[in-house]
Amino acid sequence: MSRYQVKRRVINLKDHFDVVETLTCKVIETYENKQMAHELARLLQSGSGFDGFTPGFFVENTNRQANAEVKEIRSQKDVD
Repeated sequence: MSRYQVKRRVINLKDHFDVVETLTCKVIETYENKQMAHELARLLQSGSGFDGFTPGFFVENTNRQANAEVKEIRSQKDVD
């Protein structure tokens, strides 16, 4: 089983690619470039990380940014 996956989401009509830790559902990093996201996922899968258990403080800033973007999208939908 893969410990890291790349998941696509659209923000303001632009693709973003989240590298997600599958066991904890933490977003490790977000890229606009799909190839870079897959490269990071490959590196993490091969052992360049925390073996599927990344500490929360390592991804705190990434999660805060991702959550803010999701909230912005939801608020824009409410206006429409």
